[in-house]
Amino acid sequence: MKHATFGGVVTTIALIAALVGVATPSQAQEGNQCQHMQFASAMLLKQRHEGVSKEKLLASLAEQSPDTSAGDSKRAFIEAMIEDAYEQSVPKSAEARRQAQNAFSERWYKRCQSEL
Repeated sequence: MKHATFGGVVTTIALIAALVGVATPSQAQEGNQCQHMQFASAMLLKQRHEGVSKEKLLASLAEQSPDTSAGDSKRAFIEAMIEDAYEQSVPKSAEARRQAQNAFSERWYKRCQSEL
């Protein structure tokens, strides 16, 4: 069980680092930004389902994304995504968790398109 938690922490750090990279895209990446956010939102919810704490995700975001005016709106978007993931219940079955991740990622993809 400790190994799973360690793996979750490593995955969390990698996920947040990837999100921060997406949050400041180059012109070439801009078209894929919402697709990256869609994938990341599914992974965030998966982390929540696996028991990674919200505090761990938020602390990782703070470490990876220093406060800058240029990235504030995107950082706030990622924080909202994390908060939303922890407002979701944890389904009991693997299939229900997969469905929840798909619905969650679709919702955040649409929100990305309208907000970012």
